[in-house]
Amino acid sequence: MTTAEPADNALDLAARTLLSPEAYDGSETVNNAARLLRDQSPIHYVEHPDYNPVWVLTRHADVMEVEAHQKEWLQGGRPFLQTKHEIGRIERGEVPDVPVLIDHDGDQHRAYRAITQKWFTTRNLNRLSERITVLAKRAVDRMDEYGDTCDFAQDIAMHFPFETIMSLLGLPEADYPLLLDLSRRVLGSGPEEERLNPGSDEYGALIGELFMYFNNITEERQANPTEDLASVIANAELPDGTEMPLIDKIGYYTIFATAGHETTASSMSGGILALAQHPEQLQLLKDDPTPANIRTATDEILRWVTPLKHFCRYAAGDYTLGDHQFHTGDRVYMSYASANRDERTFDDPDTFDVTRKKASSHLAFGFGVHHCLGAELARIQIRALLTELIPRLDSIAINGTPEHIKAISVSGLKHLPIHYNLYTNQGD
Repeated sequence: MTTAEPADNALDLAARTLLSPEAYDGSETVNNAARLLRDQSPIHYVEHPDYNPVWVLTRHADVMEVEAHQKEWLQGGRPFLQTKHEIGRIERGEVPDVPVLIDHDGDQHRAYRAITQKWFTTRNLNRLSERITVLAKRAVDRMDEYGDTCDFAQDIAMHFPFETIMSLLGLPEADYPLLLDLSRRVLGSGPEEERLNPGSDEYGALIGELFMYFNNITEERQANPTEDLASVIANAELPDGTEMPLIDKIGYYTIFATAGHETTASSMSGGILALAQHPEQLQLLKDDPTPANIRTATDEILRWVTPLKHFCRYAAGDYTLGDHQFHTGDRVYMSYASANRDERTFDDPDTFDVTRKKASSHLAFGFGVHHCLGAELARIQIRALLTELIPRLDSIAINGTPEHIKAISVSGLKHLPIHYNLYTNQGD
């Protein structure tokens, strides 16, 4: 492991801030810390009492380079930064360690990704757009049913992308409430009193419950395969013709049923908050809600919100990044939250601009071979929501105090109380 040079206390504090869940509270704390690091120490060594030492990367170009060199920079089964306590419990077998797609590297990652990749091609997703449009209209109709106030995060954003993912998997609607509850508790997006420590026995039991549910789904889809995504996973074979292990199938289901919708929900809520806080940007969309403008606004929302805050890699060998020499085993924390506000890539990055020309350069979905499998699906859903909502939206305002999920992995709004007025019919 590389030995760090002594650093300025302000820089150390800034780096520790990016590793602190409580800093992701919707304030400018993280953005201010990241800006300082980008300017003065873009590759910064961090010693934090809760974590093993790690190098924090904050510039867009540095994150892109690491992402692009998947042979030199590996996931190693730990794509997110975990506390020493969490790692210890997993290593001792005290909580289940269910591998998911993003845990794998190299040929294994390519083989596992290929199993469902065909579902996420542009052609196939376009075939699903009709269903997504129906769900988007249902979401806006639900807002209308609430009257002129709702908690957009809980009442709207939580449901629309979840219903989309469940439709892809082909799971029965009767199971939606159970799976949504499990997902919210796994990711900490439910009520505060239900949040669990990932290293706790309760969390392990929750993962166990998901395991049993999807084990039953696997057995059912193997006996009676259909055209849905769950059947593809249940009957998956690896390139050598062997059946994909059950534990990996469970991981595949789990990442779809949890993070597969949570990041999109966070982006939707964050986008609505941004439009409420920047009425001039909302007006730009209301004046010209063309598909091209909606597409650009969607990428700006993803850049602005960045629901996935980081990924980690470790060096497979010695590697030079800029003027820094990494050595085998060095671990990096790639801050997407910082990279998406990098002044070297985005002009005036702390301004929310739905007309931004380079908005699609964001790293909200990562980059390279680990680029999010469901990236285009997320974009289609956000575009569908904006397409349905903007023409019907007369006004919108924040109606209380937004509350954020405080996490260094996937985070966003837990509660977004809003007041709004919708036109009864489009074009009124």
